[in-house]
Amino acid sequence: MGTTNTRLNLEDKIARFLGEREAIVQEIIRISEGIDVLASRRERVAKLDGLIAAARMIIQETDPDWSGDHIKPKRKTDRHSPIPYGEIGRTSLEVLRDGPAEGMRTRDVARRVMERFRLDSKDRLLLDHVANSVGQYLKGNDGDLVESDGERLYKKWRLIRLK
Repeated sequence: MGTTNTRLNLEDKIARFLGEREAIVQEIIRISEGIDVLASRRERVAKLDGLIAAARMIIQETDPDWSGDHIKPKRKTDRHSPIPYGEIGRTSLEVLRDGPAEGMRTRDVARRVMERFRLDSKDRLLLDHVANSVGQYLKGNDGDLVESDGERLYKKWRLIRLK
């Protein structure tokens, strides 16, 4: 009976060693792949540094008093809207409810949404971003909550009113 227990314990040890070995091999593979990517990432960082310096130089050429201290980094996949998540759709519907009966263009809805959140609607980039979000929300709810006046480029949207 002693040899059976010893054998079972050793087999258990072997199984644990094999599991640890497998995990280490996977980690080695992951690190090796990371090393391959490291050189290209360093090249990209150097290129981005050059592009940032060039863009700053161009802006300072036209506006010598400009400093980029106000610019905060933002990631490509991050959400950039100053309007809280979910509020664009709700506020768009409120704007359409309070708006004219013939409907409103997407950009006009976006301007009013921005006004309700006390945002500067003269900021063209922010207006474009909000207008895109409003447009996507309205298109997603076309036929359910809102309706448009056709397939034109500058559609007018209005709420579907229950009778």
